[in-house]
Amino acid sequence: MTMLRRILSLALALLLACMSTSALATSVIVDTYSDAPATPTQDNVNEILAAYLPQGLEKVPCSIRAMEPTALTVEILKEIFDFVDINKQPPARYFPEETQKEIQQIIHADPDILYMPEFFSAEVEDAQLEADVDVEMHMNIDYQPGQLVVPVLGRETENGIQWKAQPAQSVEEDIIRFTVPADVMAQYAGGETLLALLATKPGEGLAESEEVIREEEVFIPSKSASDIIYVVDEVLRNTEGEAVDCQIIIVPRTKAIDAELEKLTAHFTDPEKRPIRYFDAETVNETALLLKEIDIDTLLPYEITQVMAVDYKEPYGDVMARMAFPTPFGENQAIVALIGMPDQEEAGVFNWTPLRAEKMGRFLEITFSSTVLPAMMKDAGILLVMGELIEE
Repeated sequence: MTMLRRILSLALALLLACMSTSALATSVIVDTYSDAPATPTQDNVNEILAAYLPQGLEKVPCSIRAMEPTALTVEILKEIFDFVDINKQPPARYFPEETQKEIQQIIHADPDILYMPEFFSAEVEDAQLEADVDVEMHMNIDYQPGQLVVPVLGRETENGIQWKAQPAQSVEEDIIRFTVPADVMAQYAGGETLLALLATKPGEGLAESEEVIREEEVFIPSKSASDIIYVVDEVLRNTEGEAVDCQIIIVPRTKAIDAELEKLTAHFTDPEKRPIRYFDAETVNETALLLKEIDIDTLLPYEITQVMAVDYKEPYGDVMARMAFPTPFGENQAIVALIGMPDQEEAGVFNWTPLRAEKMGRFLEITFSSTVLPAMMKDAGILLVMGELIEE
């Protein structure tokens, strides 16, 4: 038996085992909100409208569009996520001291109150503009009028990333407006511009005593193996003292999920096909960017289950769920999770999104992206965990 056939045979055995046991053995131990996204959020942007007003002329459109993730996008976002989620630092502190001062001057408050719901790259028109550019980002998640938002633009230079914070407003639901001065625009025009959006949680204003109260981490074991388990370990509260909880739960299969599982099984059991190639080119590319140190064609499917989100409120950002699986993943093993959601317009089609997954002690920490959480409130999705070959 060739190495490939041995690996694929192992993959099939593991997948079939997962399909029969995951509903019983998999449990969500804790759910927490992340204060920075783990994966780029360009899918949260419907469109970006921009225009400038040359002296004495009518407004002229300026092309700015959200891009699919690049190596730069993923590299910088990984730095930010590690800084915020792993090292437990406020997102604004990731930026240089000068940029932090800009943010403080914009909001007239401590930048530590802000979280980072959005991070993606945008392609900005390469044009010689002699006027300020008005930008209007139309989002597909619920930014509310009056919510405090601060976009921070980033551009790669010989000396690292150059960051610049801009005043902004959310004056209409789902729309964020800001103006980029002509001299700043001249530095960012042409090529890839990083865009980090800082914001307050919905319902949080700028009261003098602003703070987010976090309860101590709590672990509650399952009462029985057949329970649908979810435990929130951090209850976030806004300045009004209102709890904002979100739960990731294990749910039964649907007919749509059963049909997709049949397709997955047919692909994974074909010795001529690599498991990762089941997914479309965009999903494969994003997975490669997340696991850039390995050959993703060697990834094997280890765990599969069905999940939904409960009580997710837009735009609270990503949610990290610490989950228990029977597979003994290694501490340094390359792991990725993929979430498949039913397409709302085309029956029988699932849209897949790679998610950051890391081994932490006995559990996997999987960060569910804000781009898929609203859909997970409506439909059950397939959670697939893939990783490098586990050596016996």
